Amino acid sequence: YEITYGDWSSDVCSSDLGTFTAWRLDTTSTMTMTLPGTSAPKTTTIKSSVWYAPGTGMIRSENSGVTIELVKVKR
Repeated sequence: YEITYGDWSSDVCSSDLGTFTAWRLDTTSTMTMTLPGTSAPKTTTIKSSVWYAPGTGMIRSENSGVTIELVKVKR
């Protein structure tokens, strides 16, 4: 199992709560395994991105076509 982290970068992230200046982190995860009953290993790669806004936290996460987005902030 291998995870490669990209650099943090400043980005603009919009959601139902508004537009945020956020930090974005991109990662690539690669996993290789041999399934029972097979002889050849199978490799899967997942790319994901996450946005964090200072003072708010995670605004959005995108992972293999699935998006999770902040919808409410309670202070």
